[in-house]
Amino acid sequence: MKTKVCVQGLGFVGSAMAVAVASSKLKKFEVVGVDLENTLGKDRVNKINNGIFPFETTDKKIKSHLYRCWKQKKLVATHNKKVYELADIVLMSLPFNLTSLKGNNISAEWDHFISAVEDVSSRVPKHCLVILQSTLLPGTIVKKVIPLFKENFLARGIIEDPLIAYSYERVMPGDKYFDSIVNNYRCFAASNKVAEKRCSEFFSSFINVKVYPLLKLSNFETAEVAKIMENSFRAVNIA
Repeated sequence: MKTKVCVQGLGFVGSAMAVAVASSKLKKFEVVGVDLENTLGKDRVNKINNGIFPFETTDKKIKSHLYRCWKQKKLVATHNKKVYELADIVLMSLPFNLTSLKGNNISAEWDHFISAVEDVSSRVPKHCLVILQSTLLPGTIVKKVIPLFKENFLARGIIEDPLIAYSYERVMPGDKYFDSIVNNYRCFAASNKVAEKRCSEFFSSFINVKVYPLLKLSNFETAEVAKIMENSFRAVNIA
């Protein structure tokens, strides 16, 4: 039986993750990429549904893997949010931008992010594991994401706690983009033991964990800070 994985957000990272998951040789995944029904989103969905990676890239692997998965009907794309209703796993791969930083006051573009969380939390079944990948302000998952999931679950008569995990992307741009997903260290944090186990099993199915073992972090805040520190390290080195 195939596991249905929805990837929310078909930017470069989301599209590449969709390809990596669909390419798994250890587990049968049926991957559906979901994007907005605007000009950019329509272009991305149309290209993926024609076996074409939706961005310019020098990585031949990502192109060939996408084409193979498309031919095998393991990867499709859509604008229809109802696909979340049948998902076993949802990967949220969304932009999260700061608009200003003045002293201790931080402004962020919350509307798009919260709307995306609403789209998922109001539709996924109770057994669905939701994994966030974005760079987030520390405290975002505990203070905003989980409360919104619980609120929407209760509104739908679901009393179980949502299964939430956070594992930020660690991709390296260039001609080895695909390899930087499947052959790279990755850390994660989860809301409970069930989410922790399923998150570990999921990433272990397409990442070479024998060489690059997963690192479980103690809480969401630690993982959120780790992502910001990594981004800062990269920015300094690029500068």
